Amino acid sequence: MDNSMTENFLQNPQTISAVKWIAEQIPGGFFIYFADASQKILYVNSAMLRIFGCQTKQEFYSLTGGTFTGLIHPQDIDSVQLSIEEQIADKANQNFDYVEYRIIRKDGSVRWVDGYGHLAQFPGYGDAYYVFISDITEKHYIQEENTRRVNVYQGMLAQFNAMADDSLTVTRSNLTKGIIEEVRGCDLYSTDYAGGRISEMAKIRSESFLIQGDRERYEETFQLDKLIDL
Repeated sequence: MDNSMTENFLQNPQTISAVKWIAEQIPGGFFIYFADASQKILYVNSAMLRIFGCQTKQEFYSLTGGTFTGLIHPQDIDSVQLSIEEQIADKANQNFDYVEYRIIRKDGSVRWVDGYGHLAQFPGYGDAYYVFISDITEKHYIQEENTRRVNVYQGMLAQFNAMADDSLTVTRSNLTKGIIEEVRGCDLYSTDYAGGRISEMAKIRSESFLIQGDRERYEETFQLDKLIDL
């Protein structure tokens, strides 16, 4: 699709005026691109420029090459294209296609966006996709952090189970609630039990130290507020 057709589309008051007015009311990004091999972008709203860190449409087209593929981080292009093709092939799917991918802003920073696209036919121009996108970077990072924490917890739990039977005493505690949740191994002091208070366990152990310096170091190490901050 050549540039003259794109310009005609943008300048045709019967096809673009209403679309443009509606698109500018949308809080998120909105764009239209041809559903042919060129994937040439026909229109972008102002929110799209902000998402990509551009001041003008000229900057945006220079950054992306004016194509849908040009919007996507190079490492995500194949997965995005495959996902869209699979959703199109699903005859039961009558809703918008949905994808998540990274973009590279004008300043070089990488952000995550999600996109809802739908195929429509524009008289005189053929098939085109109209797409709504929004920046989901913070949400994506939160999900990644939650996944990381789950993996760390599961790894620690696996280590806990592996060493428990060979250790003197291994406890799994809930620092927020201040209680012991699980005890494995041999309890020399006969004080550790599920549901017991961490502070009580620490006090009994502290009193068993004969050397004053050892007792102080133990009490300093096992202060709940410091353990929580670790």
